[in-house]
Parts: sequence; structure tokens; C-alpha cells
Amino acid sequence: MTSTQSVLLLVSEAFFQDRITTTLKAVGREPIWVDPEQDHFVESMLSQPSLGVVIDLEDQGCDAPAALEALRADQRSAGWHFIVFSAHEDDNLIARGLAAGVEVIPRSTFAANLVRLMQDFRPAEEA
Repeated sequence: MTSTQSVLLLVSEAFFQDRITTTLKAVGREPIWVDPEQDHFVESMLSQPSLGVVIDLEDQGCDAPAALEALRADQRSAGWHFIVFSAHEDDNLIARGLAAGVEVIPRSTFAANLVRLMQDFRPAEEA
């Protein structure tokens, strides 16, 4: 599969990693896991051709809201689709996501609508 079909994943929770990977592959996309412990991981993400990114704002491996803000502020992600989720009761994380210009999906809604959400990652010519 070409890298133009890839989706970056900033999600460290095993339950969601497995479900997202399986679902992306089923809809013909290539999941690319991001290692938030790698130096300059946001720059690494921006340097990859991608349809977009899935971010768990509660990710324990990094400051996911800061990573989201950096990604959204960079012109290289201008054409990306962002799927961002967190607990529905975490007002601070939701506010940071909204301030970055994305809709923050509650975890339960994300899980229940995973297939549809992953189908939203389409190249511009398919959109």
C-alpha cells in the first residue's frame, strides 16, 4: 500500500490500538504508529505523507494536546483529516482540542462509530 493511504496514530492504549489498526486495514488504509518517546516525534509525523491522524488526547505517552496544537499550526498538515477523542468529562482536554480547531469525540462515541470514522480518511480525489 502506498504511503498516501497511511493514517498516523498517536494512541498508546492497547484496546484502541488493536481496534483502530484492524479497522483501518479493513477500509484499505495503512496505520502508522507514532512513538511519542522518539525525539521530535511531531516533526517526524509532519514529514510523512498521510491522510491524517488519530489522536487520543488522554495518551499517557506524551502531551497529546500539545502535539495536536503543533500539528494543527503547521502548514504541512493543512490537508489532513483529524480524528481526536477523549473522555467526555475532561473539559480541559476538550477545550484544548476545540481551541486547536478540531472536534473532540467522546471515547464512547469514538468506539461505537469506529468504522465510519476510519472511512473518513480518504484522499482528496475520493472525498
